Amino acid sequence: MSMKENKQDINKFWERLGIPVCSPSEAWKVLELCVSARQSVNLIAEAGTGKTQMLKQFAAAPIRDWNAVFMYLAHLEREDIGGYAYPSSVDKHYEFFCEKSMKKVMASTKPTLLVFDEWNRGEKSVMNAAFTVMEARRWGSETLPDHVYIASAMNPSEANYLVNEVERDPAFRRRLVMVAMQANITSFLEHARGLGNFHPLVVGYLTAQPQSLTDVASREAGKVYANPAAWEKISDGLKKLESQGVDLTYDERLLHIWGSGIIGMGMMSQFMSYVRENASVINPFDIMEDYNRLARQRVHHLVQINRNDAYGEISDSLAVAIISSREDEKVKGDLSNIARNVSEYLVDLPREGVIAFLTKLGKHATAAGSQAEEFHLEFSDELSQQEAYNRAINTVVVAQEKAEAENDKYSPGGSRVKSR
Repeated sequence: MSMKENKQDINKFWERLGIPVCSPSEAWKVLELCVSARQSVNLIAEAGTGKTQMLKQFAAAPIRDWNAVFMYLAHLEREDIGGYAYPSSVDKHYEFFCEKSMKKVMASTKPTLLVFDEWNRGEKSVMNAAFTVMEARRWGSETLPDHVYIASAMNPSEANYLVNEVERDPAFRRRLVMVAMQANITSFLEHARGLGNFHPLVVGYLTAQPQSLTDVASREAGKVYANPAAWEKISDGLKKLESQGVDLTYDERLLHIWGSGIIGMGMMSQFMSYVRENASVINPFDIMEDYNRLARQRVHHLVQINRNDAYGEISDSLAVAIISSREDEKVKGDLSNIARNVSEYLVDLPREGVIAFLTKLGKHATAAGSQAEEFHLEFSDELSQQEAYNRAINTVVVAQEKAEAENDKYSPGGSRVKSR
């Protein structure tokens, strides 16, 4: 068997276990079923696939709003789960101390998801204690109440993971519902755009380059590699930098060193190329719904460096978004707030930018038909009621009057022509 074939077999760890592989969204549904049936799931997936994050989000989902307690078996001693023995003060027997945080979990009435993470990195005595928790629902001398649900997660036992082979034990497999999960770009992007709230540059890059979600070649070569969890770190870092007013295209050396330590040097170079080309891109709905600090910061930067082409494209996209959303009930009910945000945007533009946007808004409305033109008039009326809009228009009027005055000043007979 060739080395390539062997690696392919290793990557398909689910085949050795005799189970199907599923996407994160499918694993979520299985988790829901197991919780309702009071069965314990064991999520098995490559590092960085999002096992731990999924379990946290599952517990925190609005439909549940549970607590989540993670016990990392690689860092525990048997007594951390089984409890420390102490003699009874009443008669000749002994009991077990229960760790304080677990005592609080059992005393609370709020449902809790208890997760044994990194299961196959624990010592044998630790795993035996965890088995007891799953089988007998006992924690030291305490019995787990019904509001505590149990799940677990681990990496495959193959490849380069420093793990044991606990899943070869029939007793282990018998106690758990084994679920093999693999990263799925569609499910990941759905999460990234929704609950994950990933930075738009990360979402845009992975939408254009879906094969970059997980860099299998770098992983197998023992290098730093891209994976879903790593992209979440990149997203969080970008949002933090921008909240501090850092221009993502300014200090590329800093970004390259930092990002390479998360997703690898080659992948970060590719991502930085995308950032350079798209850092100025702003979602028009971010302006319509909440012209916040991030969108405003980008507009200010583009105006300062005279990128009239870039903010011109933003204005065009914004005009299209406004007119095309005219039938959206949410937009209709929030028209005043949208007008306020758009007005704030116009204040940040130079005179020619304000004129260009208003021209484009009317142009797109005319092209869309009579109903769009009626909506345009309604929206224009809302704009006229905004103080910021009137400031922007006043700037345009003052500039035009000044230009006309200058033109008259240097035109032969200009004043006489004007008086006629």
